[in-house]
Amino acid sequence: MKRRLFKALMFSGFLFLSVFAAGCTKEHTIQDSEQDIVTDEEKNKDTSLEMASASKTVENTVEEEQENNSDKVQDIDFDELGVTPYSDYKDITEFELSDDLKGAIETMYSTVQNWEPEDISEEGWEESFIDRFLLNSWYNPYYISSKNKVSKEEAEYVQYSLTGQKMFFDDMNENDVIDRSKSSSPFNRVYIDSYSVYGYTDPFTATNPDEGYLIYADIVTQYSFLDENGELDMKDDVNHVSIILIKNPYSCFDGLSIKSITIMPKQVKDYQEGLFELVSMIVWLKEENEQPEIADCLIAEYLGEDIEAQSVTAENGLTVYTSKRVEKSKIENFYKEVLGEERSFDTDHFTGDVGVVCGKDGYCYSIASALPEEYTVINNIVSTSDSFEVTAWKMDAIQGREVGEISFTMETSDNEFGYTLKN
Repeated sequence: MKRRLFKALMFSGFLFLSVFAAGCTKEHTIQDSEQDIVTDEEKNKDTSLEMASASKTVENTVEEEQENNSDKVQDIDFDELGVTPYSDYKDITEFELSDDLKGAIETMYSTVQNWEPEDISEEGWEESFIDRFLLNSWYNPYYISSKNKVSKEEAEYVQYSLTGQKMFFDDMNENDVIDRSKSSSPFNRVYIDSYSVYGYTDPFTATNPDEGYLIYADIVTQYSFLDENGELDMKDDVNHVSIILIKNPYSCFDGLSIKSITIMPKQVKDYQEGLFELVSMIVWLKEENEQPEIADCLIAEYLGEDIEAQSVTAENGLTVYTSKRVEKSKIENFYKEVLGEERSFDTDHFTGDVGVVCGKDGYCYSIASALPEEYTVINNIVSTSDSFEVTAWKMDAIQGREVGEISFTMETSDNEFGYTLKN
């Protein structure tokens, strides 16, 4: 899978998903603020229209209308709003979050953290959206950045662009406007520190498949607080987050809408993380009765040394490429000492696209062209003096979501790897 690599920051998982990104150049966050909405008749008065939560009409995006280049999607007049369809979508090797889209993600995260499209039907979403996205002095969507007042139609369009879901602002009349001159600032800083980009396709979408980008990001929330001496201090809370962006040509956010934001499980760091994740992946593969060659490849990737990319010829005559090798005796010892299995690597363990090719030079060469699109994340560790009760999440790399759980016990050992799996 091709991917755009940014500032290095390791993310666990034997899909070898690494998180990289450029630091965020804008800082955004959220607090509750009073909204100021002024009608045409009242714009000379110092009054505001109270935005109470009320019933809303929520409809799904009509993708067929988008594909036919219709000028309207669910009563949004794009000509009147000055909107033209976006078409400059980048390959994942070139895609980067713009400041505008990055700010939208940061603001959405700081508003609700975990996000799903159906959340717009929750009570208070209209009010929260206006407060966070239209009356936030720290973040201005580019589409309204030069506007002092935002009409009802413009507000509905920005909300549609953000979520891909049409929502009628029933609390506003047709001639009502939102006065942005009285926007307020949040207390806390929220910013994307680093991120990595992957392709995304959801084949189970009701009409045409959703397509876009899967983003793994580290999002920092910086809090201010008074310490024990009464001095103002700052602390950071960091979450690893998966974000799915789907293509929506009529969105003002670079032709993309936010399909979901999901906070990933936090990881425990006081153990040999890589080894435990490797074992959790092997346990999972065995539970699913997957080909053992996948585990062989993962072990070789973990234990092996990097070498200059070269071709090797498998016993079946196939020429394949590799950039990592491990001593045959070391991978055999790992199976024996850690997994409690006798496994010989005198011959290839290779399916044609994954496994290890074992040469006469005493090395096994990793062939990792078709690893599974799943990985594991250590979620909890309960340790004693000589053992670790491990719980790991099974993760779907396409969705970036947890799909199951694995539990196993690792005992400390005097072998070269330090641990053994308790069967």
